[in-house]
Amino acid sequence: MGQQSFLDFEYGLRKRRTKRDEFLSAMDKLLPWQELTEIVADYYPKGQRGRPPKDLEMMVRMFLLHSWYRLSDKAIEEAVYDSGAMRTFLSVSLADEETPSARTFARFRRMLKKRGLDLKIEKIVRECLSKNGLSIRRGKLEEAYISKQKQPKK
Repeated sequence: MGQQSFLDFEYGLRKRRTKRDEFLSAMDKLLPWQELTEIVADYYPKGQRGRPPKDLEMMVRMFLLHSWYRLSDKAIEEAVYDSGAMRTFLSVSLADEETPSARTFARFRRMLKKRGLDLKIEKIVRECLSKNGLSIRRGKLEEAYISKQKQPKK
């Protein structure tokens, strides 16, 4: 993350954490980011032509936010601007102009889907959560929860 905006600074001083903060913080610590980005690395632009590509890990994280919260491409772009928890999860600041646009994200998402990489990413996430006795269940449109799986009685 580059220079912090006043809003980012103020967000860091808050006294209460939301469920979204807790969920995204848990996912940040739990998921194997190196492994998730390696799945996409061979297909991701290297920046030899045109605009430099966005950070690959940030794009994978944005894909997961999109999936967990069931947001459209435009809605995920807007949510990142509106949610301090999502900006923290993506490691972006409002002071930086590095948040991917809806169009950039849509191209990335379509590339993942075309090559079946979206399913590979989601499989790794499910396996990682399962190993830790966790699962994601979806509630309302904007909410994702992390819950302990019921352990079978012995």
